[in-house]
Amino acid sequence: MRRVALFILAAALAASLAYGQQLKACTYTGFAWRGENKGIVQKDATGYIVAKLTIDDKGIIKSARFNVLTMQGNNWVERSNPAAMVTINYGATPTAAVLGDKKANGVSMFTILVTDKMGFYAAGVNDKRVGALLIVDPILRYQFEFKFPPNFDYKSKFGALTIGAGAIPTTFTEDGLLKVKTWEDYKGKTILNVSPFSHVITSYGVFKGLSGDSTVREFMERAGVKFDKSGKPLATAPVWGFHSNGGWSGNYLAIGAYLVGKDATKLNSLVDWSVDRWRKGINEKNQFGVDTVSGATKTAQDSVDTISGATVRMCRESEAYQRALVDAGILQEKDVIIGRY
Repeated sequence: MRRVALFILAAALAASLAYGQQLKACTYTGFAWRGENKGIVQKDATGYIVAKLTIDDKGIIKSARFNVLTMQGNNWVERSNPAAMVTINYGATPTAAVLGDKKANGVSMFTILVTDKMGFYAAGVNDKRVGALLIVDPILRYQFEFKFPPNFDYKSKFGALTIGAGAIPTTFTEDGLLKVKTWEDYKGKTILNVSPFSHVITSYGVFKGLSGDSTVREFMERAGVKFDKSGKPLATAPVWGFHSNGGWSGNYLAIGAYLVGKDATKLNSLVDWSVDRWRKGINEKNQFGVDTVSGATKTAQDSVDTISGATVRMCRESEAYQRALVDAGILQEKDVIIGRY
């Protein structure tokens, strides 16, 4: 029988606390790690999420910090580190990534050194007024590049730059919510309407409030490019950042902000496991998303709007959060839902 009653019946939680020890004001730590549902133990994992919660003696969360680390070579790398370096080759003509069995990246104008490209954007203009813009799409997780010749009309609508015709998907970054089988499936689409969740690009962060009806100039200005009085872009060294909620760093800051002030004895998960599509994805071992085939069920991405706009696969962060509650004595290990990682 699936052990989800704890997340549905507040009375059961209250009863369990009644028999537990008094909470101590302290910082508690919890982990989730890659491959846990395949029997990999934490010390052998190549990626993990850590949650640190400072909770007072009444159960109120005073601070919350999440981090995500991955093993690259022999080193642990903090994926939420926003540091980056960018160079642009304005002589290159972007070409689309190759799909299928022999997947390969296309030609890119950008050379990027960054620990993770989730939510990344970059832009620049050379002294010949050739413009370049890059936005990593949060749904397909390809970096889309836009090259603008010296005579480009920046009053053009951004929505006219459709996928494959102005918006070139040059480079695969990581698996996204949707897996691309053919670029033809996205003909006529823009990076702003790939899916209902595409709205995060313009609902949060640097591009907030823009739309397909906004001008290309507006997008370039938001990215950091300045224009002269005639509407021509000024030469601009590469500028960059993280759109939407701000990449891994921004997402985790948003989750932390959401948790501050919450009662940890009542908020025992970041995912509402009473929702049918999430609850049905939990197997007899309390593992989520292992035995299901639906992408929507596997991701538990209900977080797009409900957890401060965060666009991470929330079941993993929820597991780390629950483990911190185990550390605090609020939950037991048997109550933890193992996220899909």
